[in-house]
Amino acid sequence: MFSVVVPQDPVTGLQGASVSLPCTLSNNTDAGSLEVRWYRPNMYNAPVLFYKNRQILESQADQKYQGRVSLLGIQAKGNVTLKLENLTLADRGDYICHVSSESWYDKNKVSLQIKVVGSTPVLSVAKAEDEKLNISCQSHGWFPEPSVIWTDKSGTDLKHLSKVKFTTDSEGLVNVCSWLFVPSSESEWLSCSVGLSTSNQERGESRILPHTPA
Repeated sequence: MFSVVVPQDPVTGLQGASVSLPCTLSNNTDAGSLEVRWYRPNMYNAPVLFYKNRQILESQADQKYQGRVSLLGIQAKGNVTLKLENLTLADRGDYICHVSSESWYDKNKVSLQIKVVGSTPVLSVAKAEDEKLNISCQSHGWFPEPSVIWTDKSGTDLKHLSKVKFTTDSEGLVNVCSWLFVPSSESEWLSCSVGLSTSNQERGESRILPHTPA
């Protein structure tokens, strides 16, 4: 007898990249002679990956995963971790690692979250009332909803001066538009940063020197 062990916390991957969904058997049970089935909820008969008789049977797997999945671990040591490549937003959700012998089976669920990094922010200037300028910052194609950070030349956070609006497109991706007002006499540059975390890989930043449009 064995049990299937997976992480309790969700696994996160970036769109277009690859990710590993960990799954191991207790006591380093040799999985080589076992049947391993990775599948989405309610999709047992159309698995993401099917392993039997020490080989992956691609013909029995869901076509949309063919060429994108493999077993990353060493089955002889009980590692049946799934590697999923070329991630798309549609890949987010739960995956079930189901391992069976002739007399026993166990299964467990791994949750996958997908992050999508959007476009580099585009900044623009427009005239506003009361001798002010409207500085806007737009970026498209994020998931989940990104954060927006406005700063001035000295690095001061200008969030209290800004407003932000999020919209979702037909593919479920988030577009963001943020704006703030500055005096038309403002002569120092401003920065708008949009992203999913503080990591440079997941943020885009643009700067602008306010000027009165012609």
